[in-house]
Amino acid sequence: MEKKRILIVEDEVIVAMTLEDVLQKLGYQVAGAVTNGPDAIQMAGEVMPDLVLMDIRLDGSMDGIEAATRISSLYSIPVVYLTAHSDQATLSRAIQTQPYGYLLKPFRERDLYTTIEMAFHKHRVIRQTSEPVAKEDHPLPRPREPERAEKQDLHENTVGLERLALESLNVPVCVVDKNLRLVLFNDAFRCLCSRFSTAECGKKQMVYEVAPAVLVGTVNDYREVFARNKPLRMRNVFRQDGGEHAVDIHFRPFVTVGGDSFVVTMVSDATYAKKLESRIQSLFETYDEVLSLLGEFRGLNGHGNTVMQQIAAHAEQVVISLSQIDVGVLKSDCHSSLKKIWDD
Repeated sequence: MEKKRILIVEDEVIVAMTLEDVLQKLGYQVAGAVTNGPDAIQMAGEVMPDLVLMDIRLDGSMDGIEAATRISSLYSIPVVYLTAHSDQATLSRAIQTQPYGYLLKPFRERDLYTTIEMAFHKHRVIRQTSEPVAKEDHPLPRPREPERAEKQDLHENTVGLERLALESLNVPVCVVDKNLRLVLFNDAFRCLCSRFSTAECGKKQMVYEVAPAVLVGTVNDYREVFARNKPLRMRNVFRQDGGEHAVDIHFRPFVTVGGDSFVVTMVSDATYAKKLESRIQSLFETYDEVLSLLGEFRGLNGHGNTVMQQIAAHAEQVVISLSQIDVGVLKSDCHSSLKKIWDD
């Protein structure tokens, strides 16, 4: 198994050397060691480590919290803070950046190992749950262009678009022109619309005659896609039949050889995905609370039995919950629940 690569950001040379020895002893590979924020950002981009151990207090005008924020934003690399400063202001500022871990110096090797492994697990869960669960996030193929560069009236000749729709049978798909009239749609889209409108789907109808904006996007959404000629993705949440539902709407523009502009609109059920994201977010909010309680406990100089009990309870909840998560099963369940709100 390939060793995980860790970047050390620590301005105390002796501490950095000790960390390097400990990490190697624990089975990790040290990707590098730097002493300040700008160098940390640069090296993170060059070596792309699996994790960054970041001291909060660094040499120079940029501290570890600012450096960690930029690294996370630029490269989505998990960061674990190391610091000897446990004051509430520092702790609160660090937690606001949603770190993957927080260790107070001095720390035990076991604490370091546990924190790093939890950070890897948290990052893996977040990455897996944010990946697409169906084909709707894949780029759509462009319709085949005619051999002759002649203007084609897609209201009359829709061979290329029909192929596009047929490839998306499991997801409601429609194609609209600049007047927001339906040019083409598949059976899944027709079934979806039938739940929200009594009007029969038909070509050249206004899209809003057969479906509400919450399912197919607003007029302004289409105006933006046509004007910018760039894809757009959005999520809408609505209530129906006493329950809350979520849909992801994908808009993809294209222009024919003849210069006509159209937008392909795909609708996917995101209800299960939204619930899953809420569960994961709640879990990691508890994890961050553990970090905060740990800081409070250290500041009590040994007089925090009640706080210690809270830490133990929350830590047990997080560890048990994380150990029971099978992202593969969750994504499979999410995939199998597609179209649930219109298949019931």
